[in-house]
Amino acid sequence: MAADTKFKILTKLVDGNYHSGEDIGNALGISRAAVSVHIKSLIQLGLDIYSLTGKGYKLAEVLKLLDVEKIKSQLASDVPIELVQVTESTNVDLMAR
Repeated sequence: MAADTKFKILTKLVDGNYHSGEDIGNALGISRAAVSVHIKSLIQLGLDIYSLTGKGYKLAEVLKLLDVEKIKSQLASDVPIELVQVTESTNVDLMAR
């Protein structure tokens, strides 16, 4: 659930604009404090996120997220693809399977 919430917050920020914690929280059904906690964890993952009082949160650089459907449309064969939203290590994930 937490990874899903982080991803939803990230999808709000990818447009390069400022978004208030209140607006993000209202859209996701969580508190501003919870938004702040998730933002901090995204920063710990290595994302550069600006926080400006009165404006909200913004990614330092515009970010393009991977889209499974777009990737599949470019492949010649019907190869199964799974998109993992957050991972510490793709190798560890594969070994666990």
